Amino acid sequence: MSFWDIFHQSYMDIMYLIFTWIVGQFTLDPQIYFMGMWILYVIPLVYALKRMFTSWQSVAVFFTFANFVFFYAYAMNTIRQGIAVTFILLGLTFLFREENGKKKVISLLIAPLFHWTGWPFMAIVAFFSKYNIRLRTLLLWWAIFAALFATNLNATVMNPVSGLIPKMDTYTADWVVTAYGNKLNRIDFLAFSFLWIVVSLLLYKFLHRDETYKKMIKIYIAFNIPFLLLGFLPFADRITIYSWILIPILIWYPIFNTKRKNRPLIILGIIVSLLIGWYTDSVHHYDPFTLFY
Repeated sequence: MSFWDIFHQSYMDIMYLIFTWIVGQFTLDPQIYFMGMWILYVIPLVYALKRMFTSWQSVAVFFTFANFVFFYAYAMNTIRQGIAVTFILLGLTFLFREENGKKKVISLLIAPLFHWTGWPFMAIVAFFSKYNIRLRTLLLWWAIFAALFATNLNATVMNPVSGLIPKMDTYTADWVVTAYGNKLNRIDFLAFSFLWIVVSLLLYKFLHRDETYKKMIKIYIAFNIPFLLLGFLPFADRITIYSWILIPILIWYPIFNTKRKNRPLIILGIIVSLLIGWYTDSVHHYDPFTLFY
C-alpha cells in the first residue's frame, strides 16, 4: 500500500493510519508495533508532568498513574484513544500555564487525529483558552447534566444531534449493548466522577488555593460533562477517561504546592497509590513488556 492509499481508506483517525503505515515499512512484528504505540502514549504524559511539576514530583505523580487500572486499560486494547487522551493532557498544560503557540495547537490537534473522541475535548480547551467560566456556573451545569444522566433523559436530549456522532448505529446496536452487559448510564461511574469533584474542592478550600488549581477543577468538570451526555452509549467510560486522567494531578498539585508541611501527605499519597496498585493488580504491569504479551 502506498502512502496516499491511506487517505482512500478513511479520513478518521488519520494519524493512527499514518503511524501504522510508517511502522509497516520497517517491520510486521506486532510487538514492535505495540511498543511504538505505547511510547506514543507515554511520552506526552511524561512531558506534561514535567511541565507541571519538578523532576522528583513528576516521578511521584507518574507512580500514581502507574497504579491506576485505567492507565493500563488505555495502554493496551484501546491505546489509540489512550494516545489521544495523553496529547489532550499535554495541550492542557499550556492552558494551565497560560501559554499559547504552535506547540499547544499541535498537541491538541494530534489527539483527535488519533481518535475522533478527542474533538470535543480539543474544543473545550480552545473555549477555556478564550473564556473564563465561573466555577459555580460549571458546577450548576454539571448537576443539571448529572440529573439527566441519572434519569436516563440524556439520550432524549442528545437524539437531535446523534447523527453527528461517528458510528452511532454501531454503538447503539443491540449486540453491542448486550456485550457491554446492558450497563448504560452507570451510576457507579457517576459517583466516581462526583467523588473527585468533592475531593478537589476540599483540597482547594483547605490545602491550596491558586488560579491554576481552580482552572484544573473547572477543566475536570467540563471534561466530565460529555460523559454525562453520552452515558447512554455502551463503552461511555471511553469518554469519561478524558476527565479521569486528571485525577492524579488534581490530587498531587495542591499537595506539592501547599505552604503547609506536606511531607506526611506525600508519604501518604505514595502509600495509597501503591495500595491501589495492589488492589487493582496494576503492579502486574510494572514491567512494560507485559503489555505486549
